[in-house]
Amino acid sequence: MDKSILIVSYIIGNDKSVGGKRWLNYSNYLSKIGYSVSILATKNNIDFKSIDNEIKVYSITSKYPKVLEKNNQFFLRKIQYKLSCFYRKLWVKGTIYDKGKNLEFSLTKKVNKIIRENNIRNIIVSGAPFSLLYFITKHFRNSLNIICDFRDPWSWGDNYGMSNLSKKRFNYENSCEKFVLKYSNHILCASDDLAIVLNSKLTSYNKNSIVLINSFSNYYIRKFKSKKSNKISISHIGTIAIKTEKYWKKFLDLIELSCLNIEVNIYGNNNLYFHEYALRKRDLNINFFERLNEEILMEKLSNSSFSLLFKKEGFSNTYPTKFFNYIYSKVPILTFSENGNFANEIKKNKIGIIFNENTNVKDFDTLLSSYNCKGYDTYDISKFKLDKQIQKLIKVFE
Repeated sequence: MDKSILIVSYIIGNDKSVGGKRWLNYSNYLSKIGYSVSILATKNNIDFKSIDNEIKVYSITSKYPKVLEKNNQFFLRKIQYKLSCFYRKLWVKGTIYDKGKNLEFSLTKKVNKIIRENNIRNIIVSGAPFSLLYFITKHFRNSLNIICDFRDPWSWGDNYGMSNLSKKRFNYENSCEKFVLKYSNHILCASDDLAIVLNSKLTSYNKNSIVLINSFSNYYIRKFKSKKSNKISISHIGTIAIKTEKYWKKFLDLIELSCLNIEVNIYGNNNLYFHEYALRKRDLNINFFERLNEEILMEKLSNSSFSLLFKKEGFSNTYPTKFFNYIYSKVPILTFSENGNFANEIKKNKIGIIFNENTNVKDFDTLLSSYNCKGYDTYDISKFKLDKQIQKLIKVFE
C-alpha cells in the first residue's frame, strides 16, 4: 500500500467550519500514524496552526464572490448580491452557489504539481463544493485511486441552491454526480442517511458507499467547571438547519409561554429566517453571537444548562458535527427530532430530552426544571472517536 495521500477540501482546519474540521481531524490522524499527507485547500481557508507539522499544505485561490457567502440584510449588499447572481448565471453551469466553479484549471494544475512532488497514488476529495469531486474524477480517473467524499447531499439536497434549479441546470449537476459515482474508485459519506441514497444510486455500478462520520479527536476535548445559576441557559452552535421550521417555531413558542427563567444563546447561525423570526418575539431572552473558536465555544457549552439541536426530517440517522461538541461538553441535549437512530441514541443513553411539534408547555417546563442528566456517567464516547473510524478509510487506500 502506498502511504502518500493527497486530501482536497475547499476548507481545511478552520475551527469555525464543519467542512474544515472533518478533514483536519482525519489528515492529522493519518499523519500521526505514519502516512505522508498533503493537503490542498483554498487560500484564507486554511488553519495552519491546527495542522500537523509533518503535513505539506498547498493552496489555490477561490474565485467565489464574497458577497454570496452570507445572507445580507443591508440594501446595498442586497443589490450587490443580486448583480453577482445575475453575472454568475451567465458563465456558470449548474448551481451558482458551488464555490468550486471556475477552479478547474488551477485545481488540476496544482494537483499535477503535488502528484509529481510527492509521488501521490491516493487522492481524497471532499464536497461540497461538489464541482471539486467532478473535476478530480474527470481529470485523474485513469491515474489515481480516487476517493470521493460526500459531506452533504448533492443533486437530491436542498442546500447550495439545488432545490431551486431550472431543469437545465439541475440536469447538469445530476450528470456530474453520475460521472463521479461511476468513475471514482470509492465513495465516502458522512452519515447513514447519505449512504442510503448513495447506495441506491451506486447499485448499477456495483459499488457501496462507506460511512465515515464527522468524528472528533481528543485534541478538541476540554474540561470546564460549570457555573451555578438559577437561570436555564440553552445553547445552540452552528447554523439552524433549513426545513426545521416546524421545530424551531414550536421551540420559540414554548420558550415564550414558559414560566421559567430561560436564556437562549445562538452561536454562529446563518439561517436568516430563524434570526428574523426570533427577533420579532421581543419578550424572549435570546442572544445571537458570531462564530467562536473551538476552545471558547466548548467553555460556553459547558456552562450551559442544555445544548440545543433541531433535526431535519429525512436525516434521522445522522449525527451532525455539533452533536460531538455537545457530548464532549457533557451537557444534556435538548433536541427536536423525528424518531430514528439519532433520537434513539439520546433516549437510550439518557443524555438528553426529545421534543416534537406536539409537546405542550406544561411538559416542557416540568422536564427542563427537573431534568437530571446522569447518562454521561456511563456513556461510551469512544465509539465515535477517530481511531474507530480511520480503519475503514485505510482499507480503501492502494
